[in-house]
Parts: sequence; structure tokens; C-alpha cells
Amino acid sequence: MSVRKGNLMKEIAQVKSKITDKELFTSWAFKHHLKIIAETVSRRYKRPIQVKIIWDEDMPLAAATNNQVICINANSPLLKFLSLREEKYVAILGLLAHESGHILYTDFSAIENYLTAMKEGKWYPEPPEFEDELLNDNLLKVQEAMRAGKTKALRYAAKQLDNIFEDVYIERELNQAFPGSFREGLDLVVQQIWETMSTIPEMIEKECPDYAIMQNLILSYVRYGNVKDAGYRGRIMDDFLELIPILDDVIGASLSERQMVVNSLLVRLWGYLEPLEDKLPNEAENPASADGTTAIPSGRTRSVLGRPGTPAGGSSDDEMEEKRKETAARLSEEETDDDSEGDSGVGENGDDDVKSSEGGRIPHAETSDISEGDGGGVERDDEYEGTGYEKAASDIARILTTVATGKVSEAHERVRTKDLSAFANSLDYGDAHRGVTFRIHRIPTVNERLIDQYNAIAPALIAISKRLQKQIKQHLKDYEQGGKRTGLYIGKRMDARAIVRDDGRMFYKTNLPIEISQMAVAVLCDESGSMGWGDRVTTARAASIILYDFCTALGIPIMIAGHTESSSVDIYSYAEFDAYDWNDKYRLMDMRSRLNNRDGASLKFVAERLAKRPERFKLLIVISDGQPAASGYRGSVAEQDLRRIKQEYARRGVTTFAAAIGDDKKEIHRIYGDGFLDVTNLNQLPVLLTKLVSRFIKK
Repeated sequence: MSVRKGNLMKEIAQVKSKITDKELFTSWAFKHHLKIIAETVSRRYKRPIQVKIIWDEDMPLAAATNNQVICINANSPLLKFLSLREEKYVAILGLLAHESGHILYTDFSAIENYLTAMKEGKWYPEPPEFEDELLNDNLLKVQEAMRAGKTKALRYAAKQLDNIFEDVYIERELNQAFPGSFREGLDLVVQQIWETMSTIPEMIEKECPDYAIMQNLILSYVRYGNVKDAGYRGRIMDDFLELIPILDDVIGASLSERQMVVNSLLVRLWGYLEPLEDKLPNEAENPASADGTTAIPSGRTRSVLGRPGTPAGGSSDDEMEEKRKETAARLSEEETDDDSEGDSGVGENGDDDVKSSEGGRIPHAETSDISEGDGGGVERDDEYEGTGYEKAASDIARILTTVATGKVSEAHERVRTKDLSAFANSLDYGDAHRGVTFRIHRIPTVNERLIDQYNAIAPALIAISKRLQKQIKQHLKDYEQGGKRTGLYIGKRMDARAIVRDDGRMFYKTNLPIEISQMAVAVLCDESGSMGWGDRVTTARAASIILYDFCTALGIPIMIAGHTESSSVDIYSYAEFDAYDWNDKYRLMDMRSRLNNRDGASLKFVAERLAKRPERFKLLIVISDGQPAASGYRGSVAEQDLRRIKQEYARRGVTTFAAAIGDDKKEIHRIYGDGFLDVTNLNQLPVLLTKLVSRFIKK
């Protein structure tokens, strides 16, 4: 069942070279990597962030958050335009940064209150005021529409404009707080959005509504300080030029001030919005619902693609201000052409959906099954000169190795399970178990649920293991190195230099070197139904976690298995002597109470596995809360069978101890004799068993 390390590494290398972008970016390893980055960012603010990765070519969504979970579409149009895997990775970091910024800095409640008030026909925080007579006329028309409940277009525009200004704010905050990989990722995303953005003539050719063109101008100006006018001049540009002073004022404004600017823009753009009222889907806050994605019931989700924020290249605020001034001057000084194509046929197509004409923007969306999702350190790769993020290549290489290792390990684990089943069925269990069948259960691929459960409880348990390791490591060092032990009360050799001592400690002996690798440990845990009482199985699981960490840290081979009986004898393999990965500690979280217990057959299986080990010293620990209780296997016959198996393997060098954690301690003592361990206090079990291994080592 063992695989040579060299062959395993070759398999991993072969699989690694064939992993697709979809396999990489949707893998648990990649999601775990992003989760660690997100947690690192959110820790200082004490805001938990969860990450979900999807791969959906039909969904234009690039990334979204509902204020708790970040969902990133690794196959969105934004990422498809990037040919290099390293660039896609950096762009995903940028999307993660942007959505993390919303979780850290966006006031979702205030924005929801703003949109809710508008839906109810109210201005929030207060109505806009104008001195211009024409704008006051527009204000009356808007208020009349609000009283009539015709607010779809207003709410849609309010949400989009709010997003534009909110993004400016959160990305400014992000760049100040996290100038490293987040800044680099954001720069790439912003640059890519600009490159894929449609020009005004292109949007007109697509028969985009006037408001979509206007919104794209606002977005471009606020984010980049520039617009892709491509020489277009016409009514839309004239109206946009009048908005520039207002847009300049929104930079650096507070949330309430930004909302007041949005209110002002809604009135100023009423002529663009009014024709959209009957064209928008019913859920105006989420036009993406027309594409089959889930609508947003609360209006709290933020999404990104083509959203404004930090200027491309990471320009400073002063540089952005200069860009805006130059753009405003250029547009206002150039001659306008009243006969341009700007007013021809725009918005005449009544079937045209606003969401399809935002020049690269992706509408808001909220997935109904959004859920949570460790990459370690990264190595610097100074050879890579792509996006400017120097760690992208090494990050991806490491994650690819993790993904490939998982795929290879899973294949070998399935073969291992077949081999274990064949091994179990090859044994002669004696008359007491004649006709009994075996089923071997082993999780081939550890899932996130087990990992999260382990990480939640492990730190305190591992601390116990580390403390016990520290106590025995010096002892092990002495035995492994050999040497002279002095100051003994008795011995065959007298230390001449200690004769003058008056405490009698005058003897010494020379220790021969001992290899700790000459020891192997196996643990067999009862998983009968009664183990569910009084935290018995919980304590057994904790003891197994500590023992596993203790032994692996000291280089001691260890296997841990659970057993029960249903229609067959069920063996649950948690930790194996020859592991293909480091996930056995997570498999231990699957230990639980189940059905009956046919102890003899299970003991035979584990004892035989241990007896075949090459190590000189073999320790088998049985954790049980009662005597055998299975169909046709109980009472004195079962006890006699267990004593026979214990004695048989004692002759083959296997020392067995039974930790009694239930009410049948008398019976268990009768079965295991000098190998009986009375665990009166369940809380003592983990330390007791680990110290048992320590004593066994010292012998």
C-alpha cells in the first residue's frame, strides 16, 4: 500500500502540468488562499470575511458581497480578457480587495435606508434644492413620480450612482490601509476595465439608452479623470459638461454628502431617466434578474465590474485632480457638432435593457447559496515582470502543487481503501466472527467542513501536545544520543569523583543510543451508540487529535481507526501509517457514535496491521466505554475472544492497553487485565493516553 516518494512526486508533477484555470481557481486550495488573505485584512477590523469562488461563463458578475461573504466569478468577462494565468490571479486579488473594502468601509444600513426611503416616495437625507427654474420644474416632476410610486428608474439610477461614488471612497481607504498586493490587484482591474470600456460612438451604435451613455461618462470621469468620447459631440456631452463641477465636489465627501449629490443628479438627469421607467425589470435594484440570477431582496449586495475608484496606475489624488481638470478643459474647449450621431435613434429600441448597455459594467447580483470558504507564506519571484505583483508566479505554483497533490492523494486513497478491504477480508477471525463481512470507510478528499471544525477546536488540544512533547524531548535526545548518566543511587559502576558525596548518589551508567523510530502506535476507538453519552466520543476524538499530533511531531508512526457494526463490521480509517497528505488530522473530526460494537473483529484487524509493522516496539490503545455488544457477540464468549486476541498479539510484540471511559470498567478490566486503564475523569483521557505513550517510550 506504500508508494515511493519519488514516484509520488512524479505523479504530482504530471497532474500539475494538466490543471486547467477552472480547476485551479475553483479549487479548495485557491479559495483557502483567498480566505487567509481576506482574514488577514479583516482581522484588524474584527470583521469576519468569507470567500466563495464560482465559474460561470453565462453570468456577467465579476464579484459581489452581501457584507459577510465575497463571491468572485473566476470566469467573468473581465477575467476572460486576461490571457496570462498570473494576470488573472492578480485581477482576482483586486476583486477580493474591492469587495473587502465594501465589507470594511461601506455603511450598508445607511445605503439601504436611502433606497428604502426613495421606494416609499421620500427624499433621504433631505430633498435637493435648486435656484435654477428649470431644475425646480424637474424636481416637481420627480416628486410627482415618487408620489405615484413610479420609482423604478430613480432607484436604479440612485443605486448605480451611489455605487460609483461609494467605490471612490472605499478604494481610497483601501489604498491607504493596504498598499501592497491589494493595491496592485486593484490597479490591474481598473486598467483592464478602462481598456475594455466602450467609447460613446460604440455605445450609440449599439443603440444604448441615453442614460447608459451618461452613466458611463460619469463613471469614467470619477474613476479615471477621463472619458472615451472618441470625438463625439452632442446633447449628451453638453449635459455631461454641466455635471462636472458637481462630480468634482463628490470626491472626498461624506456618505450623506454623496447621497445629496446623487439626489441632485437624479433631478438633473430626469429627462434621461423618465423614459426608462417602463423598460426596467420589476426589480429595478437588480437588473441582473432578467438574466436569471437571483434578485436582491434587501438591496444590500455590492458588485463590481467597471466600477470607479482608484485611477489606473495608482495615481495620487493630486494627479487625479489634474486629469479631471485637463479632461474638463479639453471637452469644453473643443467645438461641438449639433449634427453628430449622438441624438440619432438612441433609446428607440424599446426592448433594449439598460443593463446590457453600461459599457462594460456588471449589474448587481446576489447568489442564493453564497457560503464561506490556508495558503501559507509565499516566495518572491524576481524573474516575473508581468503586472508588477512579484509574488503571483510563486503563489500560483504553490497552489497548483497543492491542487495536484490533492488529486494524486485522492486517487491513491481510493486504492488504499480497496487494499485495506482486501486485507480485512484475508484475515482469519476465528469461529466467533465466522461469516462476518467487513466494510472499510476512509474519506478520500477532506472537505472544508472538517477542516473548519478541526481549526475551531485544535489550538487548545495542540497546546497540550506541545507541552507533553517538550517534557519528553530531552529524554528522547539523551536516549537517541546515548551518553553517561551520573548521580545514580544504585548501579554496577561507581563514579570515583562522587565518592565524597554524602547522599549516596555515587553510581553511573552508560546509555546506548536508541532510535525513537523503532516505535509504532495504533489507536482503536469504540464508536458504538453509547459513546454518544456524556461527551465520551468527543473526549475520545480530542485524545486522538492530541495523540496524533504528539506522535507525528516525534516521528512515531501512528494509525487511528474507529469501529462499529451495522449489517457488517465497519472500520473507519482516520489516520494511516503511510499518509499521502497531511489531512489525516482533519479526518479525525468524522469520529462519532454510531451503532453496535463487535470489538474482537476490529481489534484483530488493527492488531494485525500493527504487528506487520517493522518497528520493534508496538503499542495498541483501545478506547471503549463498555463490553462487546453486537448481534450474536456478547457476554462471556465475547470476553474470551478479546482475551485470546490480546494474548495472541502480545506474543507477536503488540502491547495492548484499554482505556475504560464508561460504566463497564469492571468487565473491561477483566478482559484486558494488566492493560486496563481506569479513566474516572473523562477530561484526563487525552493527557493520560499521551503520557502512556511517553512512558512506553522511556522504557
